[in-house]
Amino acid sequence: MHRNILLASALGAALGLTVLSPAAMAVSEEISGQIKVDASKDKSQADLARQLEASGYTDVRLSPVHPSDVDPRPDLEDTGINDTRALNSAKSRVHMGWNGTAVRDGKRVSIIVTKLRDEMED
Repeated sequence: MHRNILLASALGAALGLTVLSPAAMAVSEEISGQIKVDASKDKSQADLARQLEASGYTDVRLSPVHPSDVDPRPDLEDTGINDTRALNSAKSRVHMGWNGTAVRDGKRVSIIVTKLRDEMED
């Protein structure tokens, strides 16, 4: 198995691709829980991502699309933007409800904002 990983890594490097480690490949894309957070109305999604990463979450994926009754969890693919790097998370504000997903302990969880506070309430 290690030989296959080394070969895949060498081939990926030669082609300029990123090859995921076995640990990264073990993360399921299935949502297996949620994290509920309170946030300031002025907090950007970049700030939220940094906060979650500082708390041990990885692979934070945020969507600028607000949830609705029709689509309570608008995934990044629904935005029509294929390259998530094109999203400006520093300008996109967090919003009530589903904001994206993150990974903790090998499990992907939904990020739910349950309260938006005024900055003065901090």
